[in-house]
Amino acid sequence: MAENFYIDVCICTHNPKLQLFSKVLEAIANQTLDKSAYKVWIIDNASCPPIQESSLIPLVKFGIKYEILREPQLGIIFARTLAMRVTSSEVIVFVDDDNELHPDYLEKALAILQNYPEIGMCGGKLLLPQSTKYPSWVEPILPYLAIKDAGEQVIAGYCQDIYDWKIWEPPTAGSVIRRSVTQSYLKVLQKIPKHLILSRRGRGLLSCEDSLIAYSVYEAGLHCSYQPSLQLNHHIHANRFKFNYLLRLLFAYGRSYILLRKAINQPIDIEMIEAMQRRLNWWLNNHKSRRYLACMIAWELGFMFELQFYKLRNQA
Repeated sequence: MAENFYIDVCICTHNPKLQLFSKVLEAIANQTLDKSAYKVWIIDNASCPPIQESSLIPLVKFGIKYEILREPQLGIIFARTLAMRVTSSEVIVFVDDDNELHPDYLEKALAILQNYPEIGMCGGKLLLPQSTKYPSWVEPILPYLAIKDAGEQVIAGYCQDIYDWKIWEPPTAGSVIRRSVTQSYLKVLQKIPKHLILSRRGRGLLSCEDSLIAYSVYEAGLHCSYQPSLQLNHHIHANRFKFNYLLRLLFAYGRSYILLRKAINQPIDIEMIEAMQRRLNWWLNNHKSRRYLACMIAWELGFMFELQFYKLRNQA
């Protein structure tokens, strides 16, 4: 078990790009928070070759405490679950291997949870580096790539119906999570059949794990919050802006939406179908980009694909 550090910074990674990974570690090593107030955990999720200490030079250089954990079962949910089980500090900050934290991220994260006991999970702005280039039609799809800027106002909320993604619910990348939430999350996971556990694995794009964590926050009687003072740069590879990748991604999001509701026994009814039809009509009437429309239709196709399987299983 970990010592009682104020923050456990957990980086779950699979075959990271070492140059970018070094930049991620440098940002963590250069935090304004006192170096004795946090520890870094590298959760190596079936990397080949395995991550070695020689890749962690920025942490060594600045005397940051760290530890490497190995999670052989491929899937980000398994890596994050291991991090929750092994660490013991009151606060966990999840950092993806392409997230470059702004220098005061950890200091502000700790202050938020110390000053607002009702907040169980928070996140802030996930920004693209200024040098990032992408086609203009991708702009409205950026939230699906974990790019988020909801303005300068702090927003907090509580809602156990995960029918829609709420603006105050953060992506897991850069999320700041209270220990009681991790305990709630692990209990929620125990109730979910293995075939319904959502996780990205290799080229597979099923997701919505962050929605499941948000649901666990509410189960613990706490709030989620958008905190604009928390900022990081999300370095996205150019391939993820390509049309074919985004079609696959949105189709997987549509499927994941149904799987998530099944996992936590939330109803799937005619209102969801009607809402899907309204969304589709709105997209058709308000967006001229054929590629954007194709991606949104892919979401709906994924939704309908998984919904039909849901009906067939219930009828069997």
